[in-house]
Amino acid sequence: MVGSVNAFLKIIERTLPGLYRLFLKIKSTFGTAAEATTLIHAYSLIPPSNFSEQVLERSPGDLLVMQMPPVGWCDLGEPKA
Repeated sequence: MVGSVNAFLKIIERTLPGLYRLFLKIKSTFGTAAEATTLIHAYSLIPPSNFSEQVLERSPGDLLVMQMPPVGWCDLGEPKA
């Protein structure tokens, strides 16, 4: 999956607004000494979610599928992935 951070954030803002708002609240700590502690606390507040179902499946108009030439690597269906 390839995309810009801003594109993913726009989709997340629309599909999981609570998660988006949580990260907006702590954005000011990114790159500071408080970042690690703030992120640990924030992650403890996030309910489990399924990115494919709750974000990607709800945004088909924002997605594009492209055929790629053989790249020699694939983790689809691998339990270790």
